[in-house]
Amino acid sequence: MPNTRISEKDHQLLRDLAEKTGKPHTDIIHEALEGYRRKAIIDGINAGYARLRENQALWKIELAERELWDSTTSDGIEE
Repeated sequence: MPNTRISEKDHQLLRDLAEKTGKPHTDIIHEALEGYRRKAIIDGINAGYARLRENQALWKIELAERELWDSTTSDGIEE
């Protein structure tokens, strides 16, 4: 099993979380990494849309495409 060094402060935090949640350290680390991975994906998507919005011509195309797709939701079913 691989080992990774962490600071004493982070190790104490890990111990505190394990004590409070009753979860093993490995589960806490996995959940933290999974959350970090998901946040990185969302941050990348948001950055891409920010760059897209900076280009007015491309942003107009994006908005037009959204309108087109919005028309497909008119299936008569109300929320």
